[in-house]
Amino acid sequence: MRVLHVIGKLGSGGIENFVVNLYRHIDRMRLQFDFVVFRDIKEFYEEEIQKLGGRKIVLERDLKGNLWDRLNRMVHFYIFLKRHPEYPIIHVHMSTPSSQIEFVLIAKVLGRKTIAHAHASGDYRRGFIRKFIYALCRSFLWNVSDVAVACSEEAAEWLFSQKYSKKARIIHNGIEFSKFVFNKSVRHDMRVKYGLEKYFVIGHIGRFAPEKNQEFLLEIIQELKGSVPLKLLLVGDGAEKERVKKLTCEKNLNHEVIFTGESHEAAALLQAMDIFLLPSLYEGLGIVALEAQAAGLPCILSDGVPMEVKCTGACEFLSLNAGAEKWAHKILEISKHKERQLKEMEIRNIRKFDVQNIAYTITDLYVGGGISNPVVISNVSFFKEVA
Repeated sequence: MRVLHVIGKLGSGGIENFVVNLYRHIDRMRLQFDFVVFRDIKEFYEEEIQKLGGRKIVLERDLKGNLWDRLNRMVHFYIFLKRHPEYPIIHVHMSTPSSQIEFVLIAKVLGRKTIAHAHASGDYRRGFIRKFIYALCRSFLWNVSDVAVACSEEAAEWLFSQKYSKKARIIHNGIEFSKFVFNKSVRHDMRVKYGLEKYFVIGHIGRFAPEKNQEFLLEIIQELKGSVPLKLLLVGDGAEKERVKKLTCEKNLNHEVIFTGESHEAAALLQAMDIFLLPSLYEGLGIVALEAQAAGLPCILSDGVPMEVKCTGACEFLSLNAGAEKWAHKILEISKHKERQLKEMEIRNIRKFDVQNIAYTITDLYVGGGISNPVVISNVSFFKEVA
């Protein structure tokens, strides 16, 4: 059975990380995933998806958000589904109620089963009109979709409203625990590779976007500069990356900040770090914080990150309203923490998020929960189709 995931892009962001990690661990003799994206470029996970047997469905050439382009996407999506009966399930991962309903509604019109999946817990954009549209879409989305899923209670409330959130199915994002266990040899090699041997390394992994709040990290580094030899390791890519680079120059922090770009070595880079920061305005769950804890790192997370992600005693939450000075003080306090080995209880806490368990849960949702009947299609050899 082929499941169609509407995901928008195949970069290195948290949603893509979750779906691809899930794809690695499902029984691909029973299930295969295909992916709807909104841009026709070579992307981070593209080669791996191809090797796993997945297909990339391109709805348009460039990722845009204006009304005309959204309508154009919807038309192409309708035409594509109409031509392809091999998808009994459409699993939608879009971040806002309005973008979710666009694809869920089209799938329902064509008689497909739908899963609306909440991954975010907010939107950095404001405005009365946007708020009004979201309110209308939330109720409609709940009533139209066959299954409502969220990675946390906060994400469920954001996408489906407080009224319906308690009825949504919570399926946490999963990680491959063994991949992140602390390794002294890997730590040494990565610190040598990036010239970090003499520095206290503050780390962050995330897409460069307003909600990830990398600008606040630069303010923290300004506060810490001169107090301790340090480096800020920023792992990821995104629309805001060039702006953050420009700010780094303006703040005279070029020597302190390292931009690695998108990296397939994220697990190894966590070994190189001494502390992990996640100052997000909001997060659906914050899977990267789980990975950092699995690596034995002390973590400071903003109050926009769900409390559900806390698994170790070295993970703390701090309000963004406390300001960069308070965050810097907390970092210096935690910098004395040298222990990277997890306690047995902490390991058990993290293993609750084991991706293999999540894969079993999702598989049951697809084929064991009565949501669909498998459709067998034999001629699915092509990888990319432009819808």
